[in-house]
Amino acid sequence: MPLSVDLAAKSVQAAVAAIEVYNKPSFTYREEAFSLLMTNAWELLLKAKWLADHGEAIETLYEMTKDNTGRQKPKENRSGNPISVGLTYLAAAMVADKKTGLEKAAQENLLALVEIRDNAAHLINKDPYIGRRVQEVGTASLRNYLLLTASWFKLDLSQYNFFLMPISFYHGFEAR
Repeated sequence: MPLSVDLAAKSVQAAVAAIEVYNKPSFTYREEAFSLLMTNAWELLLKAKWLADHGEAIETLYEMTKDNTGRQKPKENRSGNPISVGLTYLAAAMVADKKTGLEKAAQENLLALVEIRDNAAHLINKDPYIGRRVQEVGTASLRNYLLLTASWFKLDLSQYNFFLMPISFYHGFEAR
């Protein structure tokens, strides 16, 4: 099975986990946990699409550096594993490539979700309206995610009942 297919499947599981966390009874870290998991789902999805569009060549996802001889090699993390490009890089590259179907508004929505995620992961969200903000950004993010998983990988996510959330969850928010 191609790596892109495996990544797309893993991405779906991260999205399901994000929705499960969000739909739990209220707890103070709910919105932040959703943003962490949903950005992970998006990053995996974009990496899957990138690989599918680049002949499954994993090295196209790596950040590169020069070794002592001047040859390009993958940059490594503290554990010695190759560092891959991230969500914001991939989103920008895919928006620039009109064939991917990722639109600028969806990228902007992702950047808003990443901001919430970064604040949660690296310090704290002090926004008193974080619940409403995550609901707005998260709703658009989920709608875009569902559309692109279907378009890019022909995945039917109806088994997860994403659409069984109260209609007020979607009311008034446009997918971006």
